[in-house]
Amino acid sequence: SRIVAIFHGAAGYMLLDDAAYNRVRNWQGGNPYKAQIAALVKEGVAIEECGQTMHNNGWRNDELLPGVKVNSGANFRIVQLVQDGYVQIQP
Repeated sequence: SRIVAIFHGAAGYMLLDDAAYNRVRNWQGGNPYKAQIAALVKEGVAIEECGQTMHNNGWRNDELLPGVKVNSGANFRIVQLVQDGYVQIQP
């Protein structure tokens, strides 16, 4: 099986590197999710950030954690994956 995790909207910040995370979240400890994201990437999970979320928030590609890909828009990407036979699981 193959897993693709799409981050968008209010959860988009979870894929930011430490400096961007600190700035966006008004925080000083870096991104607390980075180890979990790195572990998922290492296991073969595709992690994608919504390009529209990035645009809306003024984030750049170089502000993302290593291994994170950017799609053109979460909604269309999810539709594409479902049409390709993926099953959508939403928290």
